[in-house]
Amino acid sequence: MAERDLLSPAEKLSAFKEGIKQAKTQHAAANPKIDKTVAAKNAAALANRNDPVVEVGSTSETDELVVSVSSKTGVGDLKSVISNTYLGLNYFANGSPSPANNEQMGLTFFTRPLLNLSYDNIIHERSMALMITGAENSVQRAVRSYLDPVGSMGYKETFGNQNTIKGFGSAMVDPLNPFIPLLSNNLLSLSGWPDPYVDTYTTKAGIYKEEFSMVDGFSKIYQAFDLSANFRNIVGDPISYMFHVWTQYASLVKEGVLNPRPEMLVENEIDYNTRIYRLILDPSRRYVLKIGACGAAFPTSNSLGSHFDYNIEKPFNRDKDQISITFKTMGAAYYDPILIYEFNRVVDIYNPWMDANTDRSAKRQGSYVYVEPKYKALFNYKAYPRINIKTMELEWWVLNTHYNEVMSLNSKTGLI
Repeated sequence: MAERDLLSPAEKLSAFKEGIKQAKTQHAAANPKIDKTVAAKNAAALANRNDPVVEVGSTSETDELVVSVSSKTGVGDLKSVISNTYLGLNYFANGSPSPANNEQMGLTFFTRPLLNLSYDNIIHERSMALMITGAENSVQRAVRSYLDPVGSMGYKETFGNQNTIKGFGSAMVDPLNPFIPLLSNNLLSLSGWPDPYVDTYTTKAGIYKEEFSMVDGFSKIYQAFDLSANFRNIVGDPISYMFHVWTQYASLVKEGVLNPRPEMLVENEIDYNTRIYRLILDPSRRYVLKIGACGAAFPTSNSLGSHFDYNIEKPFNRDKDQISITFKTMGAAYYDPILIYEFNRVVDIYNPWMDANTDRSAKRQGSYVYVEPKYKALFNYKAYPRINIKTMELEWWVLNTHYNEVMSLNSKTGLI
């Protein structure tokens, strides 16, 4: 038998213990003890890959191991998967490990039209008479204020030596806001934006059926098209009433029953147009990735008639939980930097203190406070938008007095 069998039980036990000790030594050499501090640093380094799109992270032994393993599989350096996709060809054709595009649907803004809903104008049409109310919190007064910004903000009339301030503002409408939050906040879908395309010309076929093609047209979108919008119907049905007034006004102006404001006639402008802005945001909803807008649009339909349908089996009309509106739209622009300027400019027109197109504006900072991302929830519904031209951040600014009140209240309650 082997020499081991000649050992005494005590010697066998000693030899067994020595074997265990040697195995532990070999395992420790092959698997060094992990320092928790070093492990934490390595995890942070792995989380911050130095890709051009991601923040640069430090290099560690763990990083080098991952790079080595990923390179051997043909994936390449995981720290540079995006830049590698731009830089060279993947001859394995095994797919790119680059993350998929991830965009937020973003926000949609409808600018306010400039209807003339003054008393002397709408008194000529019975269906408009409901808006002549002194109840500032009513749906009719809010719709009137939305669609007639001049009357909402107030205007001066002069008779002889007397100046009279007239207006019909609503407690539910901010006269300094150029957009219609009622529509933006309840929009469910908006479809119909046209894709840019170019016309082509192809020659007649030759003897061998050879042909030649070339671009023979324009890619700019100047044509008219329809946009279909669906809105969530809320209590009081204000959206249906708004589009009823909007479409009726446009047709009555065409008929000559109602008149636009004199300045609109002098400048030969259509006063019932709106402009629809679409902002595509990043996953954090902080930065604008894409911006598009139509040239001008106006509503052409209102599903008001179906509200009066009757069905005895349905005591509540759930068919009107959504409101479908069609906009006749003229032209569209995508990826055009001037849209950023125009978006900020319309904010300035209604609220000159925003000075939205000026970076670090002393005028804006004297009246408003920039809302940091961590405090956005505190000032929802209360802030004005601005696109930072340099960073493409969709900034939100709130009146400094309101900011101080909210921050003081939340600091007292310990919420911030």
